[in-house]
Amino acid sequence: TDGNFSGQGVFGGNVVTLKGASPYYQFKNLAGTRLGYIQHNGSDLILSADTGEVKVNGSVSATDGLFSAQVGIGTSIPNANAKIHLFDDTSGNDVALRITSNADSKNIIQFGDSADQTAGAIKYDNSTSEMYFEVQNGTKALGIESDLSATFASSVSATDGLFSNRVGINIVPNRLLHLHSSGNTDLHLTNDTTGSLATDGGTITQSSLDLLINNRESGILKLSTSGTEALRLNSDQSATFSGNEVVLKSSLATSAF
Repeated sequence: TDGNFSGQGVFGGNVVTLKGASPYYQFKNLAGTRLGYIQHNGSDLILSADTGEVKVNGSVSATDGLFSAQVGIGTSIPNANAKIHLFDDTSGNDVALRITSNADSKNIIQFGDSADQTAGAIKYDNSTSEMYFEVQNGTKALGIESDLSATFASSVSATDGLFSNRVGINIVPNRLLHLHSSGNTDLHLTNDTTGSLATDGGTITQSSLDLLINNRESGILKLSTSGTEALRLNSDQSATFSGNEVVLKSSLATSAF
């Protein structure tokens, strides 16, 4: 009733067959305006809405289903290098990929190649509120703990690297570099000449109320100002002043010299 058929069609049972080089089935309102259509252009099946959106009420499932190219959400032209492309360039609109699991489970994004598909991972543990990055099939390289501290499995290095703000070790920093511990806090400096043992190089230590500067090697300790040496402490415990005047506290007896 009120149907309009053109081209070739075959009707039988529960099947409607449309034939042609690019057959399509379209939907119109009572005014004759096309609202959308289903078309096969010879290579692809297209479901399109001329007005509004294409919506699916309920779940979309497939058994052994496969997308042969990219999937675009919010864009009909997904990036060629992105298998899944989420897009929205509206000002103020956030674009989110949400992964939700049980309160005692982890949310996981895994990385790898065809031979080793789980070589790396980003994991969030709902039970501990911790996020961490893994390499080498489960080795934790970086952990962000629930107290917002970070744990590195090994050393942190960079080539011409730059921290844009303050750095704190075991503390929220108050200065550009802030080291803290419950006991003595040491800054240990070594090079290829001194060696790298705990007894090598030099240290700057905050010990209780005292600040200790220690050259652990049989060398000098030098203090300079304006790029010029002002005081040298020698390995034999003697001191060399570069200036021509020494001001002493009045309580210091001259017999000390």
